[in-house]
Formats: sequence, structure tokens, C-alpha cells
Amino acid sequence: MGSIPDMIRRTSAAHPDDPAIVGEGRPVTFGELDERSSRVAAGLVALGLVEGDRVAYLARHATEYWELFFGAAKAGVALVPLNFRLSASEIEWILGDADPAVVVAEEHLADLVPPAYDGHRLVFAQGDATPTARPGWTAFEDWLAPYPASDPHREVTGDGLLTLIYSSGTTGRPKGVMTTVASMLWAVEAFSAQFDAGRDAVSLVPTPYYHVAAGGWSLLALNAGGRIAQFTEVTPQNILG
Repeated sequence: MGSIPDMIRRTSAAHPDDPAIVGEGRPVTFGELDERSSRVAAGLVALGLVEGDRVAYLARHATEYWELFFGAAKAGVALVPLNFRLSASEIEWILGDADPAVVVAEEHLADLVPPAYDGHRLVFAQGDATPTARPGWTAFEDWLAPYPASDPHREVTGDGLLTLIYSSGTTGRPKGVMTTVASMLWAVEAFSAQFDAGRDAVSLVPTPYYHVAAGGWSLLALNAGGRIAQFTEVTPQNILG
């Protein structure tokens, strides 16, 4: 395993029509995930982002998360998944601390982003819905439309920053926990040796993406060529259904 983006590049090349994400939201195959994440990467490069820059994600489970995750990795920038259950003032503090160049938000959460935030604002709605136009925001699909599926291959390796995930802040302010590329690759390889995951495996991911468990387990499944099943809202009914 050479890099984080290699997880989908490899499966996309060998089995492009295999499903990568199912469940609620917009389903995608490995080929589609590879293609759209390359377009995201091209868009981030066009915005002028460089290694060390951050992109924030403020939303529930959505396919856009994985397009952004792998797109950011392909562009060599870090993803900051935000806890969508926080208050506007808590989101404001974390944005000030993380200093992301771009915020991607689900439509009903966009108002949590403070007016003073001066980066690029992208908004999306779940599934194939079109978000309502709002001043200062660009629809994610409109932003993505002009960029080709041209993988920039700018990913960082080793101690390069992959994600910045904030702690709960129970004893004070939340703290940004840095996950490096090397540590995530090690975790995926170590846990892969303990679980029988393969192309026929379907992994349920109820944990929110702002928690490292969700991203880590999902990468384990995707690296094996299996699929992840996500829910916009996790309830006993939709898990059992």
C-alpha cells in the first residue's frame, strides 16, 4: 500500500464497477469515487491550496465526505471533519484554530459557519438534491463541474498530515488531534490482519465521520475492495432494515 489514494486507485483500476458506498445518500462505485475525488483534487489545486492547507467538512454521513477525503489526499491537503452537533460558537472556535482554506457544509448546517469566515464556502444537499442558493456559498456540484478527472498525484507520505480531528473538549477547548499518513496506513494494515475483509464484505459505519473510528474502519473496508454502508441518521430502524 503506497499511499491513501492508492486504496481506491487500485480497486478502481481492477474493478471499477464494484460498489464502494451504499446505504443512504448517493451510492458510488470505486470507479466513480476515484473519478470524482480526482475532480475534487483538481478543484482544490485550482483554488491554490498547497501542502499543509486544510479543508473542513461540516455534515452528516454523505458520499461527499469520501469524495472530499480522497480528493484532499490526492491534492496533498488535510481534511478537518467537524462535529455537526456543536453550537455555532464552538464551530467558530474550531475554524479559527484549524484555519481551513475551504469549508464544505451540508445545507441545513451552513448557518453554523460564522460570517467572519473568509475562506471558500461550498454547500451540498443530501442525495441528488440541489441546495438552496445562499449569499457567499457555492453549490458543491457547481464548483466541481468544470474540473476534469485529472489526478494531481500530490499526496503526502510518512509524517504528512492526513486529518485533523478535534477532541470533545470536556476539560477545556477541543484539541486538534493530528493523524499522519503513516499512522493511518499502519492502522489499516494492522487491523486488516485481524479481520477477514474482502471484496464481498459490507461494513456498517454508524459512527460519525468526525470520529476516527468511522474513518479508520471505513478505510479498512475500502482498502480490501469491499463496500461501506452509511446512514444519514443512525437509528435502530434503519440499521435493522
